[in-house]
Amino acid sequence: MYQKLLSLLLHKKRNVFLYACVVFIFSTVQNINAIEIVSLGGGCVIARAMRHNNQRTKAYPFDWLITPIKALETAFFDDFSHILVPAQTYERDNRIGVVDGYGFAFMHDFPTICNPIASTDSEIMPSHPLTYEWRTSIGIVREKFARRLDRLLTLLREGTPVALVRYHDVKYYADHEVMDSTRSKHFIALLKQKFPQARVNLVTIGSSPEFHQPWHIPHVCNLYIDEKDSRVWDGPAWSNILQKITTLQPQGWMDDASTKDAYLLTLPLYNSGLFNTFNTVIGALDQYDRGNITGLRIDFEDKGWYFDAARGHNWWSYYFEPIVLGVVSDSKKEILFPTYQKIIFAYHAQFEMSRERAHELIEKYIHILPHIRQKVDFFCKHHFTDCFVLGIHYRGTDKVFESSPVDYKTVTQHIHAVLNAHRSENVKIFVATDDSNFAAYIQDQFPHLVVMCDALRSNNESGVHTRLDLAPYQKGEDAIIDCLLLSKCSLLIKMASNLSDCSLQFNPHIPVIKLNISYSE
Repeated sequence: MYQKLLSLLLHKKRNVFLYACVVFIFSTVQNINAIEIVSLGGGCVIARAMRHNNQRTKAYPFDWLITPIKALETAFFDDFSHILVPAQTYERDNRIGVVDGYGFAFMHDFPTICNPIASTDSEIMPSHPLTYEWRTSIGIVREKFARRLDRLLTLLREGTPVALVRYHDVKYYADHEVMDSTRSKHFIALLKQKFPQARVNLVTIGSSPEFHQPWHIPHVCNLYIDEKDSRVWDGPAWSNILQKITTLQPQGWMDDASTKDAYLLTLPLYNSGLFNTFNTVIGALDQYDRGNITGLRIDFEDKGWYFDAARGHNWWSYYFEPIVLGVVSDSKKEILFPTYQKIIFAYHAQFEMSRERAHELIEKYIHILPHIRQKVDFFCKHHFTDCFVLGIHYRGTDKVFESSPVDYKTVTQHIHAVLNAHRSENVKIFVATDDSNFAAYIQDQFPHLVVMCDALRSNNESGVHTRLDLAPYQKGEDAIIDCLLLSKCSLLIKMASNLSDCSLQFNPHIPVIKLNISYSE
């Protein structure tokens, strides 16, 4: 309609002012309805099709990248803070393209034998083997990626209507990399958390039967393309798909029903220690307690370092009463928390939540089984009664990979300072440690003051919780008892560790001296 009116006015050379008004109104309406199409990668075909159809007006970060779904989830979660870190960046096996720590493959950015200079704002086409000096261009490529990423993040933060488009290119990805309905829900949930002002449609394109029928997921549009047409970026199939995308009208986040469903929390990561997992549970309980989900069930199935087939399914129930909250009676209605959400829960509990809030959740929802409480009470009765108890948590073994090491003498210096300040009191030193060498050292330094549990320990850089030669159940029980005994101390001297951090959740009022911090803080 607007185009016809403009043509008529121009042809008749009528009122110039009216013509200008219509041009203004037309451009305004166009801007209101315009949707910015941004490729999430999955191959180069999306960017090529957009360029062919005159719909690629700006360059965005994933246009020419191979983007595994887990890489996208992880990068969006941690704000792309580790993109193209030199120590984590390597050339692909065929020397065509470079892969970074997230798993993104940069196919058209680094210098090749045919194009030996990396471009600051364009691509190198086609792909050829890398030059041997390609590493010198990491900074150039990272700066280019950062500029393009900033364009995308600005759209999301300012609420510009955006269609994020991902195609499953069978040339580069296995079947498990399809952005199917489940993964689409997870990715939308991540975007919702990271960009509360965003107006987004996730457009996922595939050739499998699942894509034939609409999924009816809020903020998700699935489209089918025949596999034989998918590689023809200048063909009619891609033109039709892009035309459909331009008709989308992304909305802001609504209180979707899916966010109010019951959830199942399985093991966060196969290599998670007990108290990292404990923090994940605390984070999930916080969501339930605030009414953001209607149900929560904790079930670690037959997985993890503490699982013992002889003790049954779900190692959480070896030490704690089962957690089954809200509407979770029909397992078919449960939604599985995705991995990135579990990481968010643990991070929130470790670094953002107050001790008091964590303690409130523990008191309300987490109940330690009687046989463990009895062992803790027995130890306290025999060693802590009428004493000023100095708690020491020395986390050794594999912790050197997560935080700066603390030498033994530093610990003894702090102990002597506390002993001098409490000379008139009956002092006991309770030591919790996974390091058998430190246990022997501290016992030798303070032979009449130190008490400790007969726990499993290691004398090298192999973490106790990761060792397969140690009894799975006992590893968990030892850790929980040490944590609870630390929470009974009068003063705590500790290293960076989830175990002693959680002891402060069980008792948020203990004075604490921290000897180091983890690299992630």
